[in-house]
Formats: sequence, structure tokens, C-alpha cells
Amino acid sequence: MAHNIRCENANPDSKCRCSCGGRFHGIANRSDDEGRFIRSINASLGGEIARTLDIFRGVRFKCTCGQEQEIWDWKGYPHANGLEDDNGERWWIFIECTKCNYQWSWHKLANRVKQQNRK
Repeated sequence: MAHNIRCENANPDSKCRCSCGGRFHGIANRSDDEGRFIRSINASLGGEIARTLDIFRGVRFKCTCGQEQEIWDWKGYPHANGLEDDNGERWWIFIECTKCNYQWSWHKLANRVKQQNRK
């Protein structure tokens, strides 16, 4: 049956067999150095995540490496200190610099944008 087939994008360590309601769909086929599965994050998760992504959508900033870019593509993983979605789950969200791959979390990015807007 289709509901017993694991989504190719599901977290292989989860019990998900496409019955997760989308919580793990879109997880990349890689994990970070600490074994956390990284997924694309978008406003459809709702809650604090949607509000935060709305604030940053299209904002330009300059990374410490000098690369200037617009904020669009967010990634994240489940994390107790992250932003809450509509289901009450918390996600640590960040963007990666297109040049140096530095991971800018939402709170570091907020400080960076604020600092650059003062100049």
C-alpha cells in the first residue's frame, strides 16, 4: 500500500512511512556534522516560522566573507530552541552563504541586517 512506502525525502531514522503529514517531507539527502537531517523550510509551516520568513523575504545583506545576497532559501532541523511551527514543533532555521557556506541562523541574521542598516 502507498502509505507504507517511505517518501524518498523522509528522514531515514524516523518511523515515517509517509504518514507524517509532511513534517519530514523535503528533508535533504544529507545530514550536518552532528547527524541532524536538514530540510528546506518555508512559510507553509506557519507559526513563528512563517512570521520570521515574511520579515526577511527578499532582504539583502552582506556576509562576513563579503558576499552580498538576498534572503530566500531557508533550511532547518528540529531543535528545542528553534522557532515554533503551527504544530508546536520547533525548528532551528538558517540560510547558507552562497560563497562561503556560513550558516546564518535567524537571530544572527537579524542582528547582521540591523547592523548593516545602521551604516
